[in-house]
Amino acid sequence: MSAMLRVRDLVKHFPVRQGLFGRSTSTVRAVDGVSFELAAGKTFAIVGESGCGKSTVARLLLRLIEPTSGQLELDGHDLIAADATAMREALLRGQVRDVADILMRSWASKKRTAKGIATEAVDRLFDHGMANGAWGGKVSGAGGGGFLMFCTDPENRYRLVSALNEAGGQATSVSFTFEGAEAWSVPR
Repeated sequence: MSAMLRVRDLVKHFPVRQGLFGRSTSTVRAVDGVSFELAAGKTFAIVGESGCGKSTVARLLLRLIEPTSGQLELDGHDLIAADATAMREALLRGQVRDVADILMRSWASKKRTAKGIATEAVDRLFDHGMANGAWGGKVSGAGGGGFLMFCTDPENRYRLVSALNEAGGQATSVSFTFEGAEAWSVPR
């Protein structure tokens, strides 16, 4: 069975800042060289004493904090470098279509590897958004019950918002550097 999740030499160091100017005086090595692989459908537990870095590893895996170094792959996709760098570069170039492609790849990967990540209502609204001019998008939030984010042409965003509202979504504008990114709440 091949690994769905690969973690190699994951490191997270936090600087300790002191003084009036917040100079870094030392470093806390919260996670230092963690490696493991996890096959699809398997369960993995991190066990240890209080303060050993379990929660920090979890935050790193969920991308709530950025690692100091290391590799993190989900379904063969480099989560640390590829998406963040590509998305930043696309935004700086004003290439919202490229951002949409990155979001679509990420969502497709999550749907392949995580059972129950989307509900019927989420899939219906997502498909409706794509059918009404979205270039790409992604679902974020626990169990697919969080929100949908779409990228579209700025001239199309109001039509897309109206279509999703009519389909049962609740459109909310979200600032995303360039016009064209919106998030829609999914009613429970």
